[in-house]
Amino acid sequence: MGDIRDLPVIDAANISNSRVLLRVDLNVPISNGEVHDKTRIERIAPTVEFLVKAKAKVVMISHLGRPKAREEEFSLKQVVDVVSKVLGVEVTFIPDITREEVDSVIDSLPWGSVVLLENLRFFAGEVENDLGFAGQLASLADIYVNDAFSCSHRKHASVDAIMNLLPSFAGFNLQEELNYLAGIVSESPGAAIIGGAKTSVKIPMLRNFASRLDFLILGGSLSTTFLDAMGFKVGNSFFEKNVEEALAVIEAAKKSGCKIILPVDHAVAQNLEGPVTVKDNNDITMEDSIFDIGEKTSRIIEETIRKCKTIFWNGPLGVFEHESFKGGTERLTKALVSCHKENGAKTIIGGGDSIFAMRSFGYCEQDFSYVSTGGGALLHFLAL
Repeated sequence: MGDIRDLPVIDAANISNSRVLLRVDLNVPISNGEVHDKTRIERIAPTVEFLVKAKAKVVMISHLGRPKAREEEFSLKQVVDVVSKVLGVEVTFIPDITREEVDSVIDSLPWGSVVLLENLRFFAGEVENDLGFAGQLASLADIYVNDAFSCSHRKHASVDAIMNLLPSFAGFNLQEELNYLAGIVSESPGAAIIGGAKTSVKIPMLRNFASRLDFLILGGSLSTTFLDAMGFKVGNSFFEKNVEEALAVIEAAKKSGCKIILPVDHAVAQNLEGPVTVKDNNDITMEDSIFDIGEKTSRIIEETIRKCKTIFWNGPLGVFEHESFKGGTERLTKALVSCHKENGAKTIIGGGDSIFAMRSFGYCEQDFSYVSTGGGALLHFLAL
């Protein structure tokens, strides 16, 4: 596969009367059929509008969640109405990806139409980066366009293998994200605040951050992995055990002079609905589950980032969707806005959960220097 940073932008292509396979990221926060954040949908609007005006037939493909099989709760059918409304164009849902099924629908539609296929992760070939599966997708179109920056670090068929099979271009959102990240100059002191889950994906990137930044601030289940590696009790908390790599990051940070900041206290409970207690690291019991950082940790983080000129944030510090465990992430968001508006710090946030959190606390993109649709992708490209 070629480097996505080298892809020509779609406006350089002759796409009139062509079928365009458009990879987007509709992996949006959703519950009970309600989409809670539309940022990723809004970001693809310029590309879709361009393709529709050029009279292309647009075949949108995406994933949603991490289904183990064809599970209805992960069907993209539930986002079609929202996608149509945000994009301002009727989107026809096709519950499959077979050429016969797609052809029968697309052939009946006029040029300038848009269809959305079913969740790519319902098919094993997607995450396996299977060339045969990529060929099945490629048979549906004449041109491939990637406008899913947030997925572009993955070796999956719809973003990697597919580029070997069709003339490939970058959408406007992908181009904008890459251009911004390429132009970032990290002024010192610099900090990266990394929370959330997906620990196995994030840990390998932390060594690179440790060599470039002054502070690594860890939260969420990622920080629990590090606390466990350091010998602290973490009770019944959800986390990925990875002692060797966590200690390697700590050692790399020591060598480069980067200070790693971990939680010193936590909001714990036996379950998400149980009574909440705040405990220091040494007081965690086997019955406790860590769901958020405590106020001591929040103060340490706030004091640290107020000294920084460049701050990256990816991933919440706790289970912010629950009222009892939103405090750490809410205080962090407020502090980042203050750092940008009052101190002039460069603040870059990214990832679906971080954006959802930011909006749920009443903030918008203009409250930060830049908001990226990518979480893992943001970390990946910053670490290159």
